[in-house]
Amino acid sequence: MDKLDGDNVASIPPDQIASLDPDQLARAVAEIEQASAVLRQSDPALEIWSPNSAAQGIKRKYWSIWFLVGGIWISATLVVAGATGAILYLLS
Repeated sequence: MDKLDGDNVASIPPDQIASLDPDQLARAVAEIEQASAVLRQSDPALEIWSPNSAAQGIKRKYWSIWFLVGGIWISATLVVAGATGAILYLLS
């Protein structure tokens, strides 16, 4: 498998480039464009991430990541405190 990084870019072998049909490629791109246009018309909510959605006033509420981090810290603290309590109970 070819690597895709800044120094070593994957390349197509010359024999495969010669076998590419430009008309077939153009038809495939046209089909993709047509399918994406149909999807955009049928369900505009799929593009909630697009810059145009901000102009339309569509806003999403996200939970702050700090609630998740806080929950993890609290649960980790409770687990450690419970384990410490169990060890102290067994030792006494």
